[in-house]
Amino acid sequence: MKESAEIDQRCDICGKFFVPLRDFHLHLVKCEKQKKALIQEEKERLKKEEEEEAEKEEMRRQAEKKKKKNAKKCKNQKKADGQTEKDEKKASRTKNNRGRK
Repeated sequence: MKESAEIDQRCDICGKFFVPLRDFHLHLVKCEKQKKALIQEEKERLKKEEEEEAEKEEMRRQAEKKKKKNAKKCKNQKKADGQTEKDEKKASRTKNNRGRK
């Protein structure tokens, strides 16, 4: 609270003018509590937003990890399928070759 606020009885926080000095002091106490409450609410809101952002980031990381894992699994499956095809071709070749001899 400024000293000039006592002279003109104007609230530094909200800018209201007051005639009786007693009302002015009561208002200042109330206004400061409201200001503190607003600041606390803003802090809580920011904290909640940060937590939500961190949660989204974690979900994104997990999705990327899962995608990579699935891609690797798919690649390995393709390799395994390719290997079985090669084995089958090889087996059929040897079978055909045996028949020719």
